[in-house]
Parts: sequence; structure tokens; C-alpha cells
Amino acid sequence: MNTVQTLPSAVKALKRQGTDTTLNADEDVASSLPADAGPPPLRDLATKRIITILINYAFLAWTEQACSVLVALIYPTPISYGGLGLSTFAVGIIMSCLGVLIGLSSVFVFPRAIARYGALIDGAQGSFFVLLSQAAPTKSSLGAINGLAQTVACTMRIFAPFISSSLFSLSQERNLLGGTMVFWIIELVVILGVVAASRIEEPPESQDE
Repeated sequence: MNTVQTLPSAVKALKRQGTDTTLNADEDVASSLPADAGPPPLRDLATKRIITILINYAFLAWTEQACSVLVALIYPTPISYGGLGLSTFAVGIIMSCLGVLIGLSSVFVFPRAIARYGALIDGAQGSFFVLLSQAAPTKSSLGAINGLAQTVACTMRIFAPFISSSLFSLSQERNLLGGTMVFWIIELVVILGVVAASRIEEPPESQDE
């Protein structure tokens, strides 16, 4: 009998039986989970908490893109027009060095910063997606909420370069606030973003647990 049990056909049968048992157990676990309803309509996602998080994401995306565009404009702009008057070669060297520094900091500085200050401070920007996941009423609505967030962020990134560059040109052309009006407007947007961040509601205790 022991010799029969070691035959390849018998071994395959035992393995097949074990696999079937595992699959049946997985099916039992899946069937025990509560059935999730279909994706809710967008109007059901327009809750105060979700809208507040999306507004904060919009402020962050707009400010980030606007500042990136202004940096590229300030470098080559003559000093008389509020820029730094750098040559194209100097701008290329600065941007290349910046990329190298970012890569090195990701390897040597970022791990130490997380160990000292914690991931909450260093990875605060990624908390938007955690907040959105917590604000989702059902699992099936996660895709719609993340899609809305990306749509809002992409829309802000589309208009931010046009608005910031136009404000920079207008500030320099008409000498508005000494040519610094664009920076004051960005500061105002940042302040409004901080105010919006203070409006984010705490997640319910049931979700935290």
C-alpha cells in the first residue's frame, strides 16, 4: 500500500485534492463577506468631507505647478524685470544639479528624516489618498473618488502654468506692487489652502478602528 501511495498518479491526486480544499475554503471566506453594492452615483459622493479633501488637493496641485513654472521663468528673466538674469547654460546646470541632489537625498537624507521625524511629516502629501479612502462610503466608490481627485488635480495643473505665467508677465509689465504681485497672489492661495486644510473633518471612530 505504501508503494501505491508513492505513485505519481496518487501524488497528483492528493495535490489536486489539497488544492480543491484550499479553493473551497477561499470561496467560503469570500461568500462570508458582505456583498458590496454597485458604484454609487456622483451626487452621492458630494459629501462635505469629500469635497473638502478635493478642495485641499486642488490648492496643493495648483500651488505646486504654479511655483514650478515661476522658477523656470525667474531664472532667465533679466534682473531689471524681477528675474535672476541667468544664461541658458546656467539654468541647465542648476536644474541638473537639482535632479542629482534630489536623487541623493532620496537615498541618504529621506530615510534618516523618516527615522527622526516620522513618516507622518515626511509623507504628508500622500495622506490625501488615505483621507479619500477613509471618506469613501463603500469599496466600490473608491475608484470614482480617486478618479475625481485626479481630475481635480489635473485640471489645476492645466490652468496653473497659464495663470501663473500670465500674472508674472502682468506684474512685470505694469509694475504691480513693484513687480511682485504674482508672489503675493500665490501667498494668498497658500493661506487659503491652509484654511481649507483646517476644515478637514476627523474620520469616524468606526473607520479608525
